[in-house]
Amino acid sequence: MTMAVVVTFRDEERCLPRFLASLAAQTAPPESVVLVDDGSTDASAQIAADFVRRHPGARLVRRPPRARERDRLVAGSVWSSFQEAVATLEHDHDVVAKLDADLVLPPELLAEITAAFAADPRLGLTGPYLSERAADGTLQRIRWRPEHVAGATKFYRRRCYDDVHPLPPLLNLDMVDEVKARSRGWRTASFAAAGGDPLHLRAEATHDGLLRGLRRRGAAEYVSGGHPLLVLYMGLQRVARPPRIVGTLHYFAGWLSAAARRVPRFDADLRELRRREQLLRVRERVAGRFGRTRRVTRTGA
Repeated sequence: MTMAVVVTFRDEERCLPRFLASLAAQTAPPESVVLVDDGSTDASAQIAADFVRRHPGARLVRRPPRARERDRLVAGSVWSSFQEAVATLEHDHDVVAKLDADLVLPPELLAEITAAFAADPRLGLTGPYLSERAADGTLQRIRWRPEHVAGATKFYRRRCYDDVHPLPPLLNLDMVDEVKARSRGWRTASFAAAGGDPLHLRAEATHDGLLRGLRRRGAAEYVSGGHPLLVLYMGLQRVARPPRIVGTLHYFAGWLSAAARRVPRFDADLRELRRREQLLRVRERVAGRFGRTRRVTRTGA
């Protein structure tokens, strides 16, 4: 199977060399690599240009610098750049990948991805679990549901990509795309890479600061149609992790502010699909717990 990898970055001179070295070290390198400089003002573009000169299958696309936005991720320029880059691919690759530049990939990762797609024709979207380095230096896996695929490592079967995209470049697109994929009959799944999790060099939701990241997450739930009761539940779960009260308030403030400002949202049908999946998971979880309780009671009796 052939693969094209698209990497969108902006001002990533600290992380980009390690990422590109890990991409070059893949035992099954991609046929095409598109590096999209999204208006960097540091040395990122030069680092990418040096990589392209050494790798014939790679090319660099430079987007002009833009006025600094209050929050670049809210504007969705990463997803715009990715979808535009896929549209310019010269060959019809079997797999297209969106990778962030703040990763270090294990050398067998791309080989595992292509093997997974070859083994399961229904697999439309996949990616590995990620790990981050904790304050004590140990590696800790980031936890999420097995059917979710992190936005930092999205590998689409091309036919699935064409079924799902284009989508508006809005917050939580990395959840809405998989909801739409499942509604079209594709399977979405994360997996544990045999060579170890890719290392995520920047902690989740900390781009431009942790509190801004939490407000962004709250806004993302509004944009993608998260059920209000589940938004409340997820916000209250934040109390268990520092910053406890302040972080929780910022998460709720993001949702409420987005609702008050009526920020652009995904289409109603996509929001309904996501909300329906959320409620189904809640019902399955409640039914599972109730079923376990009944089995324990009967056994004890």
